[in-house]
Amino acid sequence: MRQVITMSSPIVITGMHRSGTTLVTRQLQGHGVFTGAHVDPNQEDFFFLKRNEWLMRQAGGSWDAPACTLDFLARPNQLEAIGKRLARDIRSVRFAGFMGLGSYLVNRGRFHSQALWGWKDPRLVFTMPAWRLAFPNAHLLYISRNGVDVAASLRERDRQRLANLLSPAPHPTLVERLGNACHGIEFHARHLHSASEFTLQSGFDLWEQYVAQGECLLEDHRGPKLALRFEDLAANCDTALSQLASFANLSDPEAFIASWKDTVQPDRAHAFLGDPELRAFFGEVQGSHWMRKLGYSVLMGGSTSSI
Repeated sequence: MRQVITMSSPIVITGMHRSGTTLVTRQLQGHGVFTGAHVDPNQEDFFFLKRNEWLMRQAGGSWDAPACTLDFLARPNQLEAIGKRLARDIRSVRFAGFMGLGSYLVNRGRFHSQALWGWKDPRLVFTMPAWRLAFPNAHLLYISRNGVDVAASLRERDRQRLANLLSPAPHPTLVERLGNACHGIEFHARHLHSASEFTLQSGFDLWEQYVAQGECLLEDHRGPKLALRFEDLAANCDTALSQLASFANLSDPEAFIASWKDTVQPDRAHAFLGDPELRAFFGEVQGSHWMRKLGYSVLMGGSTSSI
């Protein structure tokens, strides 16, 4: 039986960075799931992104140094205070940053009862305890991916970032400056990065931190939840796509699956196999705890799990 998605029960999409959450979000957007009026290139809405970055900074961490966020939110009084602040922002005019000003004014700050909505952010793996206080009925969609492909993607993105440092930094646009003023939390619109440079090993180590906490998040979440493997989605597995369409309450699952298969190339699964360096790295890490536990230590047909 499908779960009804309402204003108080958004779809929250998360999983380790570079694990396919952006792909999933784009596909859901194309089939009626609203995920924000102002999103960055990774399809992360600025209203929620800014608050997750702010929360991690309060803990003394960041997206690539996330562990301290758990200690920060482990203090009940602190967690309650953070949760109340997030809930207050959602009830305030600042939520227009997510809905879009026109929609916010027309709908008086609330979605229609039948609207499908949510947001995507890998940081939710660590910040979800606070958001759960604001949205106790949230639908959790969790995506996992082979740690070797994640590590390779992180390294490549970091190389591109370092290359971009040689170019002049763009000045914030008027829209960005106004948006920052409206959000009520000090934040620069572009992502924060650590000073460290990603290697395959450091990217893999970060993947292990995220998947370890991701498993805890799935176990602790008492609302509707679905865990899917990127490899199954990328390979156009009918079972995984049907589960995704059903979980998101899509009105036309068949159209969603057909559109997905027209868009997504199956060779995106296990992309590292085409690179000798990455294949060698796989040999070094395939026996690790999380590679074995998540079924990535042996290359064979994957499976999906609905929880």
